[in-house]
Amino acid sequence: MFALQNRYALSGSPLSRLEQYFPHPASTAAAEGTSAHALGEYKIHRVLGHKFKRPISDYQSDEMESYTDDYCAYVMEQ
Repeated sequence: MFALQNRYALSGSPLSRLEQYFPHPASTAAAEGTSAHALGEYKIHRVLGHKFKRPISDYQSDEMESYTDDYCAYVMEQ
C-alpha cells in the first residue's frame, strides 16, 4: 500500500492528471477578486512609499475603492 501511495505522491493522482485535459475557465467573481487584490497591494505599496503602478481593471468601482482602503488601513495597523 505504501508503494502505491508513494507512486502517486511523485506523479500525481490519476484524477489530477486527467484534469489537465479540461478547460479551467475563470469566473467573473474570480477576476473581480484578483482585481481587488491587485488594487489592495497597490495601495499598501503606496502607503509604504514604494513607486508602484496603479493596476487598471474593468472591475474597479467606488465600492472596491472603499473596501481596498479599509483593507490597506487594516494591514498597516498590524
